Amino acid sequence: MSQISASGGKFRVPPEYSRLAAASRLVRYVSAPPARAAALVFEGGPSALQVAGSDDCVTEVTLGVLDEFGSRATFLTYGSTAENYPDIAGKPGSKYARGRKYDHLPAFALDDLSGAASLPETLRRISREGHEPANGGFRGITASRRPGFRERAAWKTDEEVMADLVRLADFVFEATYFDMRFARPPHDVAVLPGGRDIFPLYEQLRYHYLMPSADLRELAPDDAFRFVRGALERNSDALSGAVISLCDGVNERGDIMTAPLLRQLLGLFERYGYRVVSAGELLERSAFEDVASGDGCFEAALALDRAGFAVGFRDNRLYPDREVTRAELGLLFAGDDVLLAAVDTRGDEIARPKMIAAAAGNRFLKVASTPKSSRRSDLVVWLAEVAAENGLL
Repeated sequence: MSQISASGGKFRVPPEYSRLAAASRLVRYVSAPPARAAALVFEGGPSALQVAGSDDCVTEVTLGVLDEFGSRATFLTYGSTAENYPDIAGKPGSKYARGRKYDHLPAFALDDLSGAASLPETLRRISREGHEPANGGFRGITASRRPGFRERAAWKTDEEVMADLVRLADFVFEATYFDMRFARPPHDVAVLPGGRDIFPLYEQLRYHYLMPSADLRELAPDDAFRFVRGALERNSDALSGAVISLCDGVNERGDIMTAPLLRQLLGLFERYGYRVVSAGELLERSAFEDVASGDGCFEAALALDRAGFAVGFRDNRLYPDREVTRAELGLLFAGDDVLLAAVDTRGDEIARPKMIAAAAGNRFLKVASTPKSSRRSDLVVWLAEVAAENGLL
């Protein structure tokens, strides 16, 4: 499924590789009526900005409304932008209004009103109430230059990007004992300083790339509501399995999500029979876009994904009907101490069952059978059995 851009803009996302990976892009999952569900992702918080006409802050209001509807969400958080000085603010209303050299959230010189480091108790409440923090980096600095923002600083090395991710991961875990499973780079800039994409770092941290199928962050809240209403009026299943991104706090246009509008949005989903869930619950329902809960390989694929096996592709698909190639075996069965060169990876030649079982010997002590066929669905079922026999599931 292609991403839905409410503003008509293009996403800056890594190319879709025809390559196995432990980290995939979670865009949507397979869902069939009446089991409709959508994940909400609130980005750029937590935020202590006050909602107009209320003594409550934005994130606290959001959490209260979610609780009213029995809904769960993912909060793509960051640490703090308080260290992003010296800096100067650009002209009000300009793209540099929040800072010329660095981005400052929620606004220039107001860094202490937003971010997990400034609001650890709100972060703990997010986790305590069944919601899910995700990693947006600690300082909100992009991995490389943000297109259209030539004056903005970016990280200079891949190691700096990783250190920033680990810093937030450590902070969140120490505050909540929650081990994050999802990440998304600041401003969607996913190219590292060295020129490669961010997937290798996410794979090391066991993260999935959290990519929205409907990105509503930069819409005014009432426009976001109209967008969702229009999509569901045209097709009630349009957002089933979708990851929908909203702003937690203030977006770059200066818009803030209010309680009445969030109630309208959640009420709309309720009217169309949707459950609003976290990205993690979508992943639990189906780890891959092209595998549904009734498919024969579903349980095996889900178990292997949870255990960190690279059975899926970076485009969030399993391709169950595709035959396994020799080139894939090197990635599938190479253990931490096994060189890829130890496995035959010649081109796109189909790997036959006996060949697959032989390659599995590079990773498992016991391999007493062969897969039913070279189809990936059969491979996944067999692989789960072998992993269980070896005590890895």
